[in-house]
Amino acid sequence: MKTPLRPGKAEGGFGIHHTEDNRHGKTMVSPLKAAVNTGEDWWVRCKSVLQSKAPAYPIEVSLEFCYQAPEYHLGSRWYSFDPSSPDSREEYRYWPVIDFDDKEDPKKALKEAYSFVIAELDPLGLKPGRDYCVAVSGTKGAKVFFLWLSPPGSDGAQVWGSYLKSLSESYSTLDAQTAWAQTFRGPWSRHPKDKTRWQTVLHRHPSVFVADPDWCLLQTRVGDRPAFDTWRESLPKTERPTNAFSSLWERASSKWLEAQVSSAQRPRRHYEARKMDIGGVLAANSIGSRECMSWSGDRYWRVSSCIFCGAKGKAAIKERSGFYDCYRGSCKATSGLPLSSWTDGLVVPDGFRAKATGVYVRTLPLRKRTGPPRANLLAARTKLMEEISQAVDNPQEEPVLLRCTPGLGKSHTVLSVLTDRIRDAFHKGEKLKVVVGTQTRELARELMERTNAFDFPMVVKRVFVEGRNEENCSFPRQIRTIGALGWSPGKAFCPSCPYMGECAYYRRVKDAADKFSMVFTTHEQASSMIDNEIVKPDLVVFDEDPLRSMEHPLSLGIRDIRRSAVDRPEPVEAAGALLLSVMQSALPLVPPNGSIELRGPALVERLDALWEQVRTSDDRGWRDVFIEAVALAPMMEPTGGVLAGATTATIRALLPRNFFRLLEQLVREGKRTEPEWNSPCRLVVKSSGIIYWEATFRIRPASFLPDLVLDAYGDRTLYENLFGAPFKEVHIRAELERSRFWYVPVRTSREALSDKTSAAWTELERVVASLEKTGRVLVGTYLAFAAEVKKRFPEVELYHFGRGRGIDTYGDIESVVLFGVPQPPEQALFQRSTFYFQDDSSPISMAKHPDNPRLFADVRVQRTMDAMRESEAAQVAHRVRPVNAARNIVSMGLVDYPTLPEPAPFPKSPHAPHIAAMEQWVSNWFETHGWFTPALIGEKVCPLEPIPKRAASKLWRKLFPTGRRSLSPDRRLSARPVWGDREAAREWARGVAREQGIEDWESI
Repeated sequence: MKTPLRPGKAEGGFGIHHTEDNRHGKTMVSPLKAAVNTGEDWWVRCKSVLQSKAPAYPIEVSLEFCYQAPEYHLGSRWYSFDPSSPDSREEYRYWPVIDFDDKEDPKKALKEAYSFVIAELDPLGLKPGRDYCVAVSGTKGAKVFFLWLSPPGSDGAQVWGSYLKSLSESYSTLDAQTAWAQTFRGPWSRHPKDKTRWQTVLHRHPSVFVADPDWCLLQTRVGDRPAFDTWRESLPKTERPTNAFSSLWERASSKWLEAQVSSAQRPRRHYEARKMDIGGVLAANSIGSRECMSWSGDRYWRVSSCIFCGAKGKAAIKERSGFYDCYRGSCKATSGLPLSSWTDGLVVPDGFRAKATGVYVRTLPLRKRTGPPRANLLAARTKLMEEISQAVDNPQEEPVLLRCTPGLGKSHTVLSVLTDRIRDAFHKGEKLKVVVGTQTRELARELMERTNAFDFPMVVKRVFVEGRNEENCSFPRQIRTIGALGWSPGKAFCPSCPYMGECAYYRRVKDAADKFSMVFTTHEQASSMIDNEIVKPDLVVFDEDPLRSMEHPLSLGIRDIRRSAVDRPEPVEAAGALLLSVMQSALPLVPPNGSIELRGPALVERLDALWEQVRTSDDRGWRDVFIEAVALAPMMEPTGGVLAGATTATIRALLPRNFFRLLEQLVREGKRTEPEWNSPCRLVVKSSGIIYWEATFRIRPASFLPDLVLDAYGDRTLYENLFGAPFKEVHIRAELERSRFWYVPVRTSREALSDKTSAAWTELERVVASLEKTGRVLVGTYLAFAAEVKKRFPEVELYHFGRGRGIDTYGDIESVVLFGVPQPPEQALFQRSTFYFQDDSSPISMAKHPDNPRLFADVRVQRTMDAMRESEAAQVAHRVRPVNAARNIVSMGLVDYPTLPEPAPFPKSPHAPHIAAMEQWVSNWFETHGWFTPALIGEKVCPLEPIPKRAASKLWRKLFPTGRRSLSPDRRLSARPVWGDREAAREWARGVAREQGIEDWESI
């Protein structure tokens, strides 16, 4: 052992001591006990960082713990009796400490510690080394440890806390919460998170803080703990304190008495009188907190981060008053804020009575899970094959809506069945023509490429047809303009196109018309080719929801309507004149700052009233005139390629086809006789003078119905209203027990995410950090915030809402986070519901459910919401294919998705997902191979990082509880940290792995 340096011998006169070994026996404790204690058998609370509570030990035991293990915390309350005995008195002597912390600028904390000594201690005659010592932490600042204990009593912590609170306004780095701590890291202790730094005591006057702060902070990395005698000098003495310290304690007592008198003058109401649960409010707003009890028996909540200044662990909320206090002097809450002030802007649910716990408290009642029981993966896929085969072999009059868990392979299965049937038909000399429609051309191309793995007859063509674009058309701009007007480019432009003979688009269409072909295209293109008899299929399969192919929104302004009054047939001009009159009469109705929508009966009544002013001498009504105008639409359609060679400006001058569709929709409206109905047509008038007609026109397939529709979350009621025909529903659900579904109740609306400092971003950082230990992470969010997510978390994969279904790119990712809720605006939800149920006699109601304000009372609106919101979120969750492998799915938001299994609150522990993933991997390995050894972890065999040692020990005992907790049939491998014969065990494990053909067996 090196000779310890004596005080005054080290550089600068500071007592920095170095020892090679800190393991001293009890023989060194007895002189310490004799020096610190004066004949009494003292007790003090002491705990390790691994202990959750601080048990009371005799002073010699506590001091031995603290000296031998620097991570032990020494108690702030010293008892002259055993505090755990039944006849103990509530009396102790308090060890006062003042803590100055500033992580960003530790030098500022050193400076304020020096200012405190000069302003508060020197005038009272307190001397360094006799009455107090100062320790530098090196990471945050400095602590002033007093070398005397307070007088006996039960209010020492409250007295010292009041004194520190009175100093908070003068010292911004002062940490007043230290007064309430049961234990704290005493002098010469090591930082539990940074083993290289020591809390080093400086024995000189603190003026060196200001003179050379860099040197002071550097001392925390020098050497090891001091010798025993130096360590002893930094501990408090139990004898009578000096007069200087007694004067300081009298000053602290006067501050406490002033606080008692001021609080007695204004009694505060109990928070229960306000019907408010403090813990519930904090949980509802995702504010981290823990429930605590003060020494006076009052309950309070310690907030993880102050919601005003962001200080870690310095804010608390008292139960009885609801007052919010922060112990940072520069915070706006340093003098306390009432309940009404600190809850302003937070979610405060009425009657919320949930008790705060260690995990999140739900803010939304779980919705009921419905559907058939879940089957195992093999049974679900077998059922899927049987249902698809039956629908293909025996087409029914009713289309089949097949719902199944994403990832079961519905697209792959239908391709496999169709391939077999086409091959069988070819061998029999028969024809089986199939059209497969998808939502996007990318998905159609992907399906066609999947068929390369199947055995197709050489004569059968697999054709991918996409609409006209820059790649397959020489005049894409003109084609897009004609299509935007609602007319057919194939009639108006293509017949006279100079490149018609070599057009790539028509070559694909010609291949699709071949009787021996299987066509892959979009829903819109499939409906167009079949209705125009270009393709005559025997079987039509729609993969995913075909709503977009049947929903045609149109918008017509004054300029579009005026085109009907120039050299048009009389019915067309009369219809256009009536529409313009209605638009002109609606302008005075708009409020100064706002807009109005005329729809349904109000719109029909205005048409009736204004028709009397513009009608001619005949007795026709406006409905008859509109019908005549609609009948003239085929005559006015540009055909025969008359627009070939025309510019886009010339094409835009045409009367749009949507004009006639608007008339057709208004005729339907005029025939309704109900008092109210669901109208997809409306006249929009804004205060800025903008006025236009808007409608959602429904175009159903005219000559066919799909034989099979594959939609994981399709709703039969919506499909029947969409197609106007009954559907047969088949629902197959697979088990998802291997995957874990979590829930983080935090506001993730677009407004909440616009605030880059909101709790949602903080929680996302915590969730991603926890999930990254299990593997790669996919984050699904709004398109507008995708760039911000990628900027903050460059290592994650991104998927934005509305990107499209069926994308099978992320199946090997271990975790997915739904960061946001694909919530449509209420106006869009109303328009979609009206479109689905426009034929219903009862009007749509947007009223909320009385028992759950996040649901709608009208079941039709809720069905539409589920189709737009829940199914989109579920599609994102299933991108990682939780049905095929164990995955982590975390939904962040205040919405419960009934299409997913019931989620559990996301654990506070950052290791919980990692441990759960490790448990799943070990279980699968043992089930597959029949043996296991911890040597697999951390090597190439196990893809996961090692979990903490204590968690690993618990996990091994949980998975392998028999005998000596052996993890394999070989007795040489066990769950114990140290193996008996490591080399023999390693050779055995490598031999078994080599025999089973496991890759990288040499690394075990």
